[in-house]
Amino acid sequence: MSSASSSIRFLCALLSISTLLVMIGCRSEHSVLFVGDIAFGESYRSGLPTDASRKRRYDTSVSALAPLLGSADLVVGNLETPITNMPRSPFAGKKRYIHHADVVETPAALSRHGIDIVSLANNHAFDYGAEGLSQSIRLLDAHEIAHYGAGASAKEAGASLVVTMPVGDVRFRLALIGAFEQQGKTYRDDYHFYADRNDPGVNALDAEALARQIADLKERMPGIFVIVTPHWGQNYGRRTAAQRHIAHALIDAGADLIVGHGAHLAQTIERYRDRLILYNLGNFVFLSPGRYAQKKVDAISLAAELVLDERQTPIAHAVRLYPIITDNLRTGYQPRPANRKERDQALKRIVESIPTTIPRTGHSTMGPYIEITLTN
Repeated sequence: MSSASSSIRFLCALLSISTLLVMIGCRSEHSVLFVGDIAFGESYRSGLPTDASRKRRYDTSVSALAPLLGSADLVVGNLETPITNMPRSPFAGKKRYIHHADVVETPAALSRHGIDIVSLANNHAFDYGAEGLSQSIRLLDAHEIAHYGAGASAKEAGASLVVTMPVGDVRFRLALIGAFEQQGKTYRDDYHFYADRNDPGVNALDAEALARQIADLKERMPGIFVIVTPHWGQNYGRRTAAQRHIAHALIDAGADLIVGHGAHLAQTIERYRDRLILYNLGNFVFLSPGRYAQKKVDAISLAAELVLDERQTPIAHAVRLYPIITDNLRTGYQPRPANRKERDQALKRIVESIPTTIPRTGHSTMGPYIEITLTN
């Protein structure tokens, strides 16, 4: 939340169908900031020491990105860990990477740094099974951090989170839908990661089901801006053909914006049918050693700011992309905004197909950015 409105708690009411009422001041321009994977690294035995000071882990690690978080009216991130103090995961000895987060420090840090909403539709939210997921949700609720993408049943896990934001005299509504790509037998049959009718888990990325959900939202709430946030893709890899196929199907169904994460780095950006697809934001504050050097890839991730302005048509008129450097071995576990040279390198690498609008570059108090105009 910006300093000008820090006294206003705009996440004030959780209504039916997971609706949030957002109370904001009378500025003409507002924004929703999307960031990638978040985890403070408590479960890693290498890299940032497990006995690192509280300030270093939960505050210093975020400090270089604080201006980004403070500039937005609403911040949405991907929480890449359960928040639990369970002594043992049911997947111990089976699943290679099992995450956990401190039950006191992590939710407090998320709240302190202005993370308002988190997606739980990822490959770690269920690392401690149903009990760990339930504890995570209770702790998020206790800290008034909204969440979507996982729950006690398929219906709950797949429910959209609808946010209403006053932008001038207009009530702008957006819906968030989170889903984790289906990774076959291991996650489905061995881990039972995906929620079903009666069992908890994360929301499975089913393109046909999501298409029906998007169509239903558009019919029930004319004018709503639908954003899908899939967790997908190959770690440290390029966008896959499967990602492209699913993204196009979701746009065909009426999605207005795709904001993906899960690959630990920024993937390509594409405009399709006048809608923007951000295939992968990558990391935000994700305190693992990483494998960027091993994979010989650039450690560039993105924060994406959806710009809302009552003076523009449509109100959601642009996306500003802030490249950030997320190789913890380079930054000392303190990810930072890219400089201008790094931003320009990112621009060349990630913009694949923006035929109707040439991205422009700029620099704000939050750092260098790339801006792409949205169209009707």
